[in-house]
Amino acid sequence: MTISIGAFAIMFWSESKTVDAKTADAITRIERRIDTVENEAREARRAAAEDRQKIAEMAAELRSTSRGVSRIEALLDRMMMERTPKPP
Repeated sequence: MTISIGAFAIMFWSESKTVDAKTADAITRIERRIDTVENEAREARRAAAEDRQKIAEMAAELRSTSRGVSRIEALLDRMMMERTPKPP
């Protein structure tokens, strides 16, 4: 009876050691996945910030160009009004 209890304890200890190793391996894999996801999220945030900056710069350039076009249109309208044919 004592031998069977001892054998059972050794088997239990051996199995628990295997389970502990598998658990540690699973935890390591999960931590690596979390690190990968966090790195991807950090990179996505950085890329999004760069995109926002580029969009802001493009919007400023568009506003500047639009103001320039408006001034040209106003000058052209004024020139066209001055060129109205005069009656003979």
